[in-house]
Amino acid sequence: MSASIEFRLFAPRIERAFLIGSFNSWQNIEMFKDNVTGEFSTKINLDDGEYTYKFRILARTESNKMIDIIDPYATRVEEDEKGAILMIKNGKKVNVNEYLWKYDEKSLPENRDLIIYEIFIADFTEEGTFRSAITKLDYLAYDLGINCIQLMPIQGFLLGHDWGYTIRHYFSVEPSYGSSEDLKSFIDECHSRGIRVM
Repeated sequence: MSASIEFRLFAPRIERAFLIGSFNSWQNIEMFKDNVTGEFSTKINLDDGEYTYKFRILARTESNKMIDIIDPYATRVEEDEKGAILMIKNGKKVNVNEYLWKYDEKSLPENRDLIIYEIFIADFTEEGTFRSAITKLDYLAYDLGINCIQLMPIQGFLLGHDWGYTIRHYFSVEPSYGSSEDLKSFIDECHSRGIRVM
């Protein structure tokens, strides 16, 4: 099914912006600026499927260089930073990871009763993933007796071992940790053991 899909970029100080992506062999599609809101937008027809895309902006430098940037509101970004990932299904943008929560009704501890354990996913297990962290939850809950996990930053961040504080993609999960579905599964498994997650 083909449908008109809108792309938006808030960039009030940028003069020109283009949409580029796998859907058109990374060729420029001009975006139109609303000078009142500072937002660029364009609509293109896309068939159902998965696409990678970026925005190409005219930088405000002496050389007026074009720069490719990943959508700052992307919820999924390729691990190699090639672009944001967009899924179209039945003619609409969809969340790829439609997770069904299993332990949503589980009673969790009150703030005053918390025993907090902070975790940096990359260092918590040898694999450094949400899935591998699930294997240690019984130890944390039943041997250590914690009832709350405080996750260090889990958003997409710059390469390097910086504990995730150089966040690059605020709305997407760090790809090396797993998918957003893996994160939701980790949280669900925490809840099943009476562990809150911050």
